[in-house]
Amino acid sequence: MGNPPRVPKSTSPKPLKFGILGAAAIAPEAIVLPARSHPDVIVYAVAARSKAKAESFAKKHDIEKSYEGYQGMLLWYILSY
Repeated sequence: MGNPPRVPKSTSPKPLKFGILGAAAIAPEAIVLPARSHPDVIVYAVAARSKAKAESFAKKHDIEKSYEGYQGMLLWYILSY
């Protein structure tokens, strides 16, 4: 995957947190790495059909939360805003 992008200092007091629905192989290059290049964006959660797959993906990509199934993460999103 190459070198991680440089992250400039944040310009926002509260970063945008979002989650990934699915731990697909394309997610790191398409979502995780681009998000890390922006200081005001945090990939906070990942959901997958399997808890083990979600936990493994989260650990590998330094994502704070993992969910089995998509409903749990969607509920987190609804309750946090």
